[in-house]
Amino acid sequence: MKIKSIIAALLLCCSLQPLKAQTNHVYGEFLGVGLLGGFSYERMVMDKLAARVSYGGFTATSTSMISDADYGFTFVETEISVNPITAGAHYFFGDKFKAEIGAGISYWMVSFTGGASGDVGSLTITEDGGLLNLYTSVGLRYQNPDGGITFKLGLSPTIVLGDEGGSLAFPHIGLGYSW
Repeated sequence: MKIKSIIAALLLCCSLQPLKAQTNHVYGEFLGVGLLGGFSYERMVMDKLAARVSYGGFTATSTSMISDADYGFTFVETEISVNPITAGAHYFFGDKFKAEIGAGISYWMVSFTGGASGDVGSLTITEDGGLLNLYTSVGLRYQNPDGGITFKLGLSPTIVLGDEGGSLAFPHIGLGYSW
């Protein structure tokens, strides 16, 4: 499912016909809508307007030992993985040094694995799911209109939809290349 979603988003973005001869932009981003980090592709679809798709990820693992007088020692291991896929649009102000604002949809693919093992046996629990969010982005970037190395930084608030509603505001910093 993850691979199919990524391929569909990339094909959609690449099939858009630009009104401008330039610009493709790829970059790696630390924090931001990709959570801990991610890779993004942007394509100009109109003057100063770009379509964006990205894929990111975050994984956390925890291991602990619990002592019980009746059952001895039990080892508990948990791992949670969140992989956001985003699609959105960004508008730019400026030439080489640009201000940008953007918004879009972020789908978080969530996977949880937990297990316990000890003297009386073991138990493993695996659960997969998804969470649909909205994201916004405000920032500054250096991107030469003729192409080359790019640099960006800003703030990417994510609005969590559903019963768990709320928001997370992540700063972001990115380095990439445009052509």
